[in-house]
Amino acid sequence: MSASLRFALVGLVACGGTSPSAARIEVDPPNGALLVGEQLQLTATVYDGDDQPVGGDVTWTSTNPAVADVDAGGKVSGRAVGGAEIRATADGQQATAHIDVAEGGRVGTEGGTVSARNGAVTVVVPPGQGGAVYLSTPTLPGQLLDLRAVAGSQIEIRGVVPVTLRLAIDREAAPLGLPEGWLRLARVDVDATVYREVTGSVEDPGGAFVEGPVTTAGIYAVRVAESPGTCDAPEHRQFDFWLGSWDVVAGGPSVRSDITRDAGGCLILEHWQAPVQGKSINFWNPALGKWFQTWNTTMGGPVLRMSGGLVDSKMVLRTDPSLPMGQRYSYERLGTRVRQTAEGTNDGGVTWNLGFDGIYTRR
Repeated sequence: MSASLRFALVGLVACGGTSPSAARIEVDPPNGALLVGEQLQLTATVYDGDDQPVGGDVTWTSTNPAVADVDAGGKVSGRAVGGAEIRATADGQQATAHIDVAEGGRVGTEGGTVSARNGAVTVVVPPGQGGAVYLSTPTLPGQLLDLRAVAGSQIEIRGVVPVTLRLAIDREAAPLGLPEGWLRLARVDVDATVYREVTGSVEDPGGAFVEGPVTTAGIYAVRVAESPGTCDAPEHRQFDFWLGSWDVVAGGPSVRSDITRDAGGCLILEHWQAPVQGKSINFWNPALGKWFQTWNTTMGGPVLRMSGGLVDSKMVLRTDPSLPMGQRYSYERLGTRVRQTAEGTNDGGVTWNLGFDGIYTRR
């Protein structure tokens, strides 16, 4: 009989002394968090049809022993960052506990610093707030595709709070051409599928990281600020002819596309509402004297990054011209409508092949 099985022998049959059949089983705790190298003891209770605890042998297994394995007594050991289901089985009945194994560390009451991702994530625990800090990479649903958030910056923090969270800025993963000083720390509200800026968060003057106070455990990310700066120069209005709610036709069924201004007027956001949805973030960078667009879809895959500006009253954006293969998007006002074309090149822009030609009509 497993040493971890917690039970009471009741309702024994007078003649045979055997235990009644198991009707269900519970594992305690049903969820747990471990640091790599730590252990957690699980217990199982088996119940009969009258919902009374009964005796029985329990078998423990892990769905991912490389991340978290379990011994015959229900003791779980964290082996690597990730998640695993720990299953307890008795008499054909089964129950599970979900175990997350995270990076992080333990800090005494004197306070201290915990880091993860080779220093890209830093948590400063103030004096008097000793305890464990668990840091892991969350999996977000597709509807949380948000090009204002720096890809790959999301981190889930659990354990001791309040703390100060510092996230390094990966400029290669951020929207192309983003001005320095525009980024903040944001909390990801998964249930509401929104990002909420952390009050008091700031971008390092050198553009190396953002940091801010974290008072609630959850998922956090680097994201463009709600009001990153003053964007009232005439150049910020050059793409306003694209704003609106549109029906777009390009040789097939009409597709809805909503183009809105955001972030205190500093951004133009596109939401392409075809079966495979797409979004783009667009802005003028006065220091570089260019417009920039970063585009992605709910399908994932490569992000399209382009830059450019007005050419003969058209907004013309293209990928890196130093590369032989690239794309070029053009937007032209046609009275109350807009025409968008997308072209590709395999020879560094010597020749272009038309791949998309759509007309936007206001809804």
